[in-house]
Amino acid sequence: MKVPIRMISVATSFFWVILIIFSVSAIYSMENIRLDLGKPQTTITPDNELLLSFPIGIVNNGYYNLDDFNISTEIQDMQNSTMAQGFTFIPVIETGETLNTTHQISINLTDMLQTRQNLIVNDTELQVDAMVSMKAAELISLQVSSNLTMPWGAPLYNLTFATPKFTVQVDPNSTKYCRVDIPTTFENHASFDLNGTVQLNMYDNRSILTGTAKIVLITPQQSSYQSDLELDVPIANTTPNGRFEVFFATSFFRYGPLVIPYGG
Repeated sequence: MKVPIRMISVATSFFWVILIIFSVSAIYSMENIRLDLGKPQTTITPDNELLLSFPIGIVNNGYYNLDDFNISTEIQDMQNSTMAQGFTFIPVIETGETLNTTHQISINLTDMLQTRQNLIVNDTELQVDAMVSMKAAELISLQVSSNLTMPWGAPLYNLTFATPKFTVQVDPNSTKYCRVDIPTTFENHASFDLNGTVQLNMYDNRSILTGTAKIVLITPQQSSYQSDLELDVPIANTTPNGRFEVFFATSFFRYGPLVIPYGG
């Protein structure tokens, strides 16, 4: 039995009409999906990683389930170099379901600050590239991307060394020595406390090490540091000019030497 060509044409047209109606309804259904991205919370893990946690609320008021729901983010520095990535995958979000979850990105602070030492002393904006992809009714795929910025606070923001001061002191044995004070200031704009040491080395005009000192550094986040780096050296070892070298060492980074000349 032969099927009339007209009947095949009608059946084909009917199939395409149904497919178009279904596609339109699936696309319209996408408009009833709400994605809320909350303000990130920052914590420091025992492994010295900066963990960014974004609370996410997903409301599926569409007609169909959402499959393969995926959020991927990438954090870049101002030179577009990738610093960290994060991924969140949800196999299915049923129609009518409200889901609350957390999207996390971890950054190895030690590696980041060792390779990008400008972030130790400079506040900046980091680039965040985000992409959301999903599939509705196992047929319609949707992918949306967005760009935003995230502020970065430097742990040694506006680090400043004033002119070294030299004074003659006398110890209990009546021996004279030279006390060196270098007024030092900075602001800890980072989201973590700054604990470590500052090492101060003094060299004479022949580049011979004449003295060294190590100072404990404790500066809570969002606070200022204002103190003198102190060093005692024998008077016989001082010369009219020379230099100081300053090294910072914390659990997250090492920074230096910073050279401070003295005596012109």
